[in-house]
Amino acid sequence: MLSRLLRAGAGRTVKRLDKVCDLVDAFSGAVAALSEAELTAKTTEFRTRHRAGESLDGLIGEAFAVAGEAAFRVLGQRPYYTQVMAAAGLYFNMLVEMAPGEGKTLSCTLAAYLSAIPGHGVHVVTADAYLAKRDAETMGPLYQALGLTVSAITPEMDTELRRDAYRADVAYATINEVGYDYLRDNIATVPTFIVQRDLNVVIVDDADTVLTDQAGRPLTITGTGATCDASVTVDGEVRAKVLLKRYWDRSVSRRPAAELEEDVTEEEKHIWATIPVASFFSLYRKLGAITAVSGQAGAEIAKIYHLPGVTVPRAWPSVRKDHPDLIYKTREAKWVAIVDDISERHERGQPVLIGAADDDAAQLGELLAERAIPHRIADSRNLRSASIVIGEAARAGAITIVPGTTGWGVDIPLDAERGDEVRERGGLYVIGTGRYPAARTDLQLRGRAGRRGEPGESRFYISLRDNLVQRHNREAVESLVASPGLPDNAPLASKVVTRVVDTAQLRAEDRATARRISEPVWDAVLGQQRKVIYRRRREILDQHDLLAMVRRLITNAITAYIADARAQGWDIDELCRGLKKIYPVGITSPALADSGGGFTYDGIVAALIADAERAYAVRETEIEATAGPGAMRQVERAALLSLIDAHWREYLRQLGDLRRTADWRTQANPPGMATKSVDHYGRESHAMFSAMSSALDRESLRCLFNVEVVPAGPPSMTE
Repeated sequence: MLSRLLRAGAGRTVKRLDKVCDLVDAFSGAVAALSEAELTAKTTEFRTRHRAGESLDGLIGEAFAVAGEAAFRVLGQRPYYTQVMAAAGLYFNMLVEMAPGEGKTLSCTLAAYLSAIPGHGVHVVTADAYLAKRDAETMGPLYQALGLTVSAITPEMDTELRRDAYRADVAYATINEVGYDYLRDNIATVPTFIVQRDLNVVIVDDADTVLTDQAGRPLTITGTGATCDASVTVDGEVRAKVLLKRYWDRSVSRRPAAELEEDVTEEEKHIWATIPVASFFSLYRKLGAITAVSGQAGAEIAKIYHLPGVTVPRAWPSVRKDHPDLIYKTREAKWVAIVDDISERHERGQPVLIGAADDDAAQLGELLAERAIPHRIADSRNLRSASIVIGEAARAGAITIVPGTTGWGVDIPLDAERGDEVRERGGLYVIGTGRYPAARTDLQLRGRAGRRGEPGESRFYISLRDNLVQRHNREAVESLVASPGLPDNAPLASKVVTRVVDTAQLRAEDRATARRISEPVWDAVLGQQRKVIYRRRREILDQHDLLAMVRRLITNAITAYIADARAQGWDIDELCRGLKKIYPVGITSPALADSGGGFTYDGIVAALIADAERAYAVRETEIEATAGPGAMRQVERAALLSLIDAHWREYLRQLGDLRRTADWRTQANPPGMATKSVDHYGRESHAMFSAMSSALDRESLRCLFNVEVVPAGPPSMTE
């Protein structure tokens, strides 16, 4: 019953996308008659109509027709029916599965164009920086012909270039770029360090890679500790900065967290900001994703990212021949068989592409060199160079080794001059030197051949001593190897052997999937707290006058302190002594009794708040007498940001300890304990966050009343 319901749902989805294609066809004739200037002007027209109240859903048919016509005129590519279907699926927040080589990039462009009409920005996230730059450059003329701006956000960009890039209507980037920029924006100490606009619409290309493979660990920025030493420097231009023991270089931290602070020991590092990939993508108003192969990842993505899936029909039938795996007892026998196969294919001029792990790629290169077989190895450290090598892999007689998943988004056309010859020899032949941790990755490698209806072949060679099999099904392997009669140098033709390998791969995939699915569950509590802290930081950065915020801080801190004192049974004298640790209390106990109407709770609260506000006004006068008019506002901004950051980092450290404890409980107890551990973690973290927030208010107030301000000269070059 469930299967039938799912198929029925998929049928309704396809019909919905079919209707979009019909709308595009209906507009195509009129759009084709437009001049170039009229075609470009359609974007302005769409924006005007949208501002007047017309929905993007209502514009979709005409907008796709305009973008498709522009693609034909500028790129010579008119979108196929299936590409329009895929674009519609992306716009409607779906996970779209589209066969390899059938034009995902153009589909993303159509969806990005429609989504960019409101003018709030669209991010297209790709699997690597090379693809982001390539797609922005390839599709740039199309966007420009439509009157839109486009950019690629790459690792080498500085802050100013990044800010400009994010202002583009459509920005291409990797998850590392947009994710780490989000984190850096939320630990920025001045507004000029912020580069992103609000997160609006994101389209994820190669979704199985970005949303699963690259989502295994949270995005994390680490650094050494930072503490407020209650000292502020102010120069002649009334520029204030809380002096911190900061050891964080914005340019260095553009790299992944594992590479930060290379001269600092792990024990000295602290988490400054962190967010799981799934939690980051949930911040966007809209998310659509597209993949060539989803497999088990499709169900995972649907569960984590709440994306319904749809598979668009093939534009070309697949004629690729996927040969059965050949499994060997030893790695040595496997390598001999692989080299023999490559040699045979090379002799008849069939191009061969080999997908291998990094170490395997080097070993295979040496074995081919020993046999004097010419070959090229794609350089995984240089994506541009690797893309050129991979792009030529389908030339007659070419032998190309690709380490890992380097350049899998690169198109591999058949030899332009000898294409018929290559077709006669079977097209591109793809070899896998071992199973990948996920079956869909195997399918991705196979999908490098036989694209767009071209001929192609694929085969995987496996050894029972491969790392994947050993790591995830060692006992079964050892039992199998110990059985008599198992050949050393011939393939093992047995369902039992195949099942051993399949089980190892399935276990690896299940473990990785379970880890990724659990991460958003654990982060649900922290995600809300993260929003509170980041919203508070942004309010401090954005407001010119923070006095109103400080007054709220005084009210909250004094009220909370009095409530705690009351709960502990303090008398008035004890309360005043305690408050003197926060600010210079100016009201005496007798005066407090008189002003408080005989020690009523509300009267005491009101009197002490008024006393603290008077003391703060005096403090402001003192600081501005030393540093000049407006200095106190600068001091407030610097001090409040610094203390938020210090308390948040300490909270993240404590939360990490709590999470590890909860993980241990989960692993050491029956499966039912997992939910209880998460619930316990949630309750504890709520209590910890509440305590941290109260402590932050008190410490912020104490710092503002006790901060030391000294004149300072011009900032040094290292500042």
